[in-house]
Amino acid sequence: MKKLIRWIKFQICKFRGHDWTTYTVSTGYYSYDIEQAGYCERCGYDTHGDYDNGD
Repeated sequence: MKKLIRWIKFQICKFRGHDWTTYTVSTGYYSYDIEQAGYCERCGYDTHGDYDNGD
């Protein structure tokens, strides 16, 4: 059932667009090497896999 719900949410995002929450990711050895990443609150897609949603 969870797979079906995730698939439905993914299809909604496919047609309406993602509901992004943005965060920064360190990309290098120095603190000033950062990159912007995003996490979709609706379907759970994460551009970098480093988002902590509190689970």
